[in-house]
Amino acid sequence: MRRGLLDALVAGTLGLLPAVAHAATITVDTSGDGGSGCTLRAAITAANGDSASQGCTAGSGADTIHFSITGAIDATTALPQITHDLQIVGPGSEDLDVTHTGMTNAGLFNVGAGTTVGISGIEISHGVATEHSGGGGGIRSSGDLTLDHVLLDNNYAEDTQSTQDAFAFGGGVYADSGSVTVENSDFNANT
Repeated sequence: MRRGLLDALVAGTLGLLPAVAHAATITVDTSGDGGSGCTLRAAITAANGDSASQGCTAGSGADTIHFSITGAIDATTALPQITHDLQIVGPGSEDLDVTHTGMTNAGLFNVGAGTTVGISGIEISHGVATEHSGGGGGIRSSGDLTLDHVLLDNNYAEDTQSTQDAFAFGGGVYADSGSVTVENSDFNANT
């Protein structure tokens, strides 16, 4: 009798506990910036919204983005702001380059306030920021950012106005708040 009552109490208590969200792994499988497959842009959107996005599995909590591709991902516009805790794990900076063609007035990555983001194993190159975007040609961060085995190459911040009160900062990385930790990474020709 006591055992049955104890089992009923435990089962009833467990039923009241909220379900635990488990982080998802989202795999980028195309170097395109649109179209079919799971793009980096769609993967960030899926992680932010904890829902499936354009060929990417749904995020769930503090997600991880992996890549099944190598080569270059050419972002034609700034990637979506990262608004949830996220790990972006590439195959190595010599194997994957997140870059841009013709993009102006926006950096490549934008880490939102209150987030913890890790980026590893990628190259980030040719990002452009102007005084309109505030800075961060490669990465603009307002959260807690960790870079590990990342190459930031040829990113720049450019002042396009001649007024003295308009400035762009941080060719490679611009942190307007939060923290930035850099481990085993290289900065090359960022201005």
